[in-house]
Amino acid sequence: MKEPIKITVDSLFDNDDLKSNPASGFQFAPDGSCITFLQPETRDASKLSIWRFDLNTHQLNEWISGPTKSEENRSSTEFEQNDRERKRQFNQGITEYSWHPDRQSVIVPLEGQVFSIQTDQIESPRWEALTDTETQATATQLSPKGSFISFVKGNNLHIQEIDESNSKSITFDTNPLITNGLPDFLAAEEMHRFQGHWWSQDEKLIAYCRVDETQVEVSHRLEIKANLSTQIPQRYPYAGQKNPVVELLQYDLQTGESQCIWTSKETDHYLARVCFSKAGLFIIEQNRSQKILSIKKHIPSSNRWRDLYVESSDYWINLTDDININENGEIIYTSESSGTRQAIQILPDGSIKRLKSPTHLNQIIDVKDHLIFAMGWQDTPTENHLFEISMIDDSCQQLTTAAGWHQCHIDPKTDKVIDCFSDRTTPPSIFLHSIAKFEESIPIKEERIEQGHPYYQYYGSHSSPSLGMIMAEDNTPLYYRVTPPKIITNNHPVITYVYGGPGVQKVKDEWAPYLLQLFAEEGFGVIELDNRGSSNRGIQFESAIYQKMGQQEVEDQKLGLKILNDFSWAAPDRVGVFGHSYGGYMSLMCLSKAPSHYKSGVAVAPVCDWRLYDTHYTERYMGQPEENEAGYLEGNVLNSLANLDGQLLLMHGMADDNVLFTHSTMIINELQRLNKQFELMVYPGAKHSLHEKHVSKHRFRMILDFFHRTL
Repeated sequence: MKEPIKITVDSLFDNDDLKSNPASGFQFAPDGSCITFLQPETRDASKLSIWRFDLNTHQLNEWISGPTKSEENRSSTEFEQNDRERKRQFNQGITEYSWHPDRQSVIVPLEGQVFSIQTDQIESPRWEALTDTETQATATQLSPKGSFISFVKGNNLHIQEIDESNSKSITFDTNPLITNGLPDFLAAEEMHRFQGHWWSQDEKLIAYCRVDETQVEVSHRLEIKANLSTQIPQRYPYAGQKNPVVELLQYDLQTGESQCIWTSKETDHYLARVCFSKAGLFIIEQNRSQKILSIKKHIPSSNRWRDLYVESSDYWINLTDDININENGEIIYTSESSGTRQAIQILPDGSIKRLKSPTHLNQIIDVKDHLIFAMGWQDTPTENHLFEISMIDDSCQQLTTAAGWHQCHIDPKTDKVIDCFSDRTTPPSIFLHSIAKFEESIPIKEERIEQGHPYYQYYGSHSSPSLGMIMAEDNTPLYYRVTPPKIITNNHPVITYVYGGPGVQKVKDEWAPYLLQLFAEEGFGVIELDNRGSSNRGIQFESAIYQKMGQQEVEDQKLGLKILNDFSWAAPDRVGVFGHSYGGYMSLMCLSKAPSHYKSGVAVAPVCDWRLYDTHYTERYMGQPEENEAGYLEGNVLNSLANLDGQLLLMHGMADDNVLFTHSTMIINELQRLNKQFELMVYPGAKHSLHEKHVSKHRFRMILDFFHRTL
């Protein structure tokens, strides 16, 4: 191998192949001929295309690509842009698709239109527009039998027969504050419910959300772009304030009438999940505090709901997609009521059976023939494995054996398993197994860092991270990942790369993001630690932050710095902290609450005052502001900034509609009032993710320069 080339900001962000683009959207063709999934295009890695793995020949080909840039003449709708921001999906091209259940075709929504792609001729799929060029369809769905497509146009829900060219609106609201068939901001951003309408299995009914934001407080935020500043009257539900009114209606295709079957108007409850099964319509409902969760079934004859399962908590109940309902109404679900997430069986008579599970389940991926297939961990949360759980003999078997991070997908008709796998030394690869002979595998896409691989030229100086564990004062294990500098001398500065908030796990035995290699190339060591409050450890671990965000997290991060004494190259007195979103909040809290531990820090898009963040997220962990005044005061960055002693770089997008730019302007104002010097960089037109290429390149050049100067 030649002398390795130095990885730089330019090479990292100009080369889309070096970004984290895991394969997604795995589907088995209805005829069993192939597996399809989304991966970056060969010609343009910033765009996704559909790839096809032939199950007979075992050949993988890039199969269906969207239009080239020269062919693009339509811009994404506002909903599509917001939807991608909520999903953190920043690639262009084909980002979703559905196989038609009975035809050799794939349904693709793209840039406001819906296409049917005929696949009978594998080598030359044919595109056919199902909607006209003026439709601007969003939130497209294919009905279960493939007879219809449904989509939203102008905030109203439309349906269209698959063989017809004209759609029919089934809602008729003209108020711009009312949407039909779409998820509201809270549902998408915080509940990760990205759907707003659902088809019954027999295609006779559609359940859909009607969202009225009239009562939500208006936040008159400035959306500042390079050449234009617009005042946006955003309806933003601040903690403790009013939520939108959400109704669930049911439309009967035979009668053409809609009926309201659920509303949040009186209860202020959350519609967390909706599931149409052969056994009927089911929902998961949360109360406002999120301490009570119930699974309900709709009783059409009386238009009432029957509670099938109710769970309560002293803290909060995390939402999952782990609800599986068979035609008899038997429910497989997961619950953290025992401390960690375990599988439970809810029988039609309401009785509950707890099933033998590994230490913690992360996700149920399939239920078939009295067997549950789920991802989780037994020995260490840094790994993710596939488990087979029996509902009959109360057994639990781990199917994946290689240490590392697995994410599996199962064919609902056969025993085929797709295994997406990586570890600290192995880039993400995709394998095909059978449940019966799991030890045998067929490579679908195997990543090898060899000649031709985009990372090959940099691999000679690759810095391999190490994983470890440190015990907290109460004997709670805290896991960490350390990436050393690429060329080790001595007395290297260290960057704490932190998120620290709930819902995220950073420390995994997986192929780490190339960003860590950039820091290592520049002579920095990087430490990441999952403090109490982070995910996939169970509610007992997470609840340490209940009603006191910004406290336990900082103490755990301070404790984690003791790890540096085990690395001879590390300089414990030259530590910086860097994070984005909750990580930006953590950067500020570490600098302010532990000033002797950190010399400098970078805070990107940070929350400063939890009263100015949204209801569903904030109240889950902090409760209502009037009921937890002390917690909100202690967790307010502004109240700790007087203690800030190290150097600070503050960054924020000026069109952020999630953590509003107001958070940073309040920080700026308070730092100026305190006569604290700091550095500031704002990005016109950038949303919360700050994902645009030019923004990323500028941002990380500045971050590297800042840490070189301050550490």
